[in-house]
Amino acid sequence: MSASYDLVPAPGVSFATHGRDLDSRLKERVAQLVLSAAWNPYVGVDVKTAGSALARGLKIEVEGTRSSIHRGAEAALRALVATRKPSQLFVPANAYPGFGRTAAATRTPIVGYRDAKDLERARRDDVVVVTLPGSPVDVDDVGKLFAASVRCRASVVMDATFALLDAEGAAAVAETARSNSADLIVSASKSLGLAGVRLGLLLDRGQGDETEANPMELDVFQCAVLEALLENEGRAVADRAASVARRQRSLQARLVNALRKSGADVVHDGNAFAVTIRDPAPDEGRYGASGWKGYPRLGLVRLDASEAMTVRMEATR
Repeated sequence: MSASYDLVPAPGVSFATHGRDLDSRLKERVAQLVLSAAWNPYVGVDVKTAGSALARGLKIEVEGTRSSIHRGAEAALRALVATRKPSQLFVPANAYPGFGRTAAATRTPIVGYRDAKDLERARRDDVVVVTLPGSPVDVDDVGKLFAASVRCRASVVMDATFALLDAEGAAAVAETARSNSADLIVSASKSLGLAGVRLGLLLDRGQGDETEANPMELDVFQCAVLEALLENEGRAVADRAASVARRQRSLQARLVNALRKSGADVVHDGNAFAVTIRDPAPDEGRYGASGWKGYPRLGLVRLDASEAMTVRMEATR
C-alpha cells in the first residue's frame, strides 16, 4: 500500500471529479468524530432521518418523498432496483458503467436507449433511468424522455450525479424531479467534490414499494463525514456545494471558450464537470495521459472541466 489512495483510471478513461479537496478544518472535525467513535461495534445511521437531513442541508425539497442514505449513487440505484424488481432496466446508451453493474447485481435485464422513441418499448413494470445532465451527451431532450416514460407508465429515476447542488442547482433538480414524478438520486462524489467518501441520497416518490435501505451500509468514516457536514443545520454541506458549483461553472466556461477558440466542435456543454467534443481519432499528445475519456463508436471525447485540462486547452492553438 502507498500513502495515496487515489484510484488511477485506465488510459482513455476519466472520472471527471472535482479538483479541490475539503478544507482542513472540516477534515479535522471528521477526524475528531472518527477517533471518538467506537470501532468494535457495527455502526450505521437512521437512513431515513439522515437522508432527509442531507436533503434539507442541500435545500432540496423533501415533501412527498421517502428519503434514504446509501454508499454512493450506484448503491442507491441498486437498492431501488432490488426493491422494485423491474422486468427491465432502461438506461441511456453509452452512459455510466455502473448501470451495468447494478443490472448484473440485481439480475435485471438492461436495455440501453438512444432516444425517447426507444422508450416506447418500456412497460409499467420497468424502471427507466434519466440522467440529468447527461454524459457524454444528452441522448434526447429530457422533456421527451420523461413524457415517453409517462406514456408507458414505467417508474422513472432521475440520476443527477453530475448536477450542481448549490441553491440554484438544487432548486432546479428538485423541481424537475417533482414536476415529472421521478425518483431522484444525487451523489457527494461530483456535486460535493467528495468522490473518496461515497455518499448517495435517494428521494423516492412512492412509485412502488419503499426502497429497502441497509442501515449498516455506511462505515465509521462515512458516518463521521455525514455528521460533520450536517452540523449547524447543514451549513457545511451547503457551503461545500456552493464552492464546488462556483469553481466548476468557472472552469467549464473557460474550457468551452478555449475549445471553441481552437476550432473544436463542442457537442455537449451542459455538464459542469466535463465538455464533450467531436474527435474520432483522439491524440494523447493533445489531451495528455489523463483527464479525458474517448467514445470511439460515437467519435467523441469527453474532457474533464479541471484546472489542468483547462490550462492545457487554453495553451492550444
